[in-house]
Amino acid sequence: DVSPFGFGFDPNDCIVAASKMAERLCYFDTSLPPFTKVDVLWNDGKVYEGKTVVSWSDARQCVDNVEYKRAVGPHVQIYWAEEDSVSAVPLDKCVVKGSQTSRLKPKDFAKLSLESRQEEMDISTPLEAMQASFENAGKKLLRILPSAAENGSSREQQWEAFVADEDCVWEPVQVMNIDPTLLPLQVLSSHMCYQQAGDYITVFWETDCTLSVIPTTYLRPRREKNGANDDDCSSSSSSSSSSS
Repeated sequence: DVSPFGFGFDPNDCIVAASKMAERLCYFDTSLPPFTKVDVLWNDGKVYEGKTVVSWSDARQCVDNVEYKRAVGPHVQIYWAEEDSVSAVPLDKCVVKGSQTSRLKPKDFAKLSLESRQEEMDISTPLEAMQASFENAGKKLLRILPSAAENGSSREQQWEAFVADEDCVWEPVQVMNIDPTLLPLQVLSSHMCYQQAGDYITVFWETDCTLSVIPTTYLRPRREKNGANDDDCSSSSSSSSSSS
């Protein structure tokens, strides 16, 4: 895939939604494949059937439809066919449907939920929620770009990075060696624009003067421009596949 979440993906929708979730001490868990059928224990004590989705176009509304207001930690986006709507549900209130056709009963969730043991989430600040989202996705935000990613180049090397949308372009960036805990939530939230696990680094985009965090595999030494980006699509595709 050229764009991490497909054509039509708007990184801003993703960033705003992830930031709002962190403010609620929550984060989106995207480990389940889209359209996975799940039984959901609703806050009315009944069990309903839904499907998992990763829909950033609906994510802002989804954040407003968090069904368990006091729940913290991982949430999944659930699509409800009858209402044609999406809401955010705590991960431990969901059970993947197996071969059984009947719905589970509320008492079944204690032993079968996706988080089999209900543990007290150690999240008390939005920053801790964001850090948990990195850990949950197998990502690590680096303070300094490691020498391995520099491909033997000097620290003064000029860089460019692949844009996390459908434009299929590389844009000039500056690598920011900065303490991640000093970054605003919206900057940290940009990691949700990428599905890759592994190392991430903070960059400053020279084209629009913004900060974001990106996979180190989406970074390369800046190349000479011959008009258009001649190998953007092929280069980005190989980077994505190698990091998957």
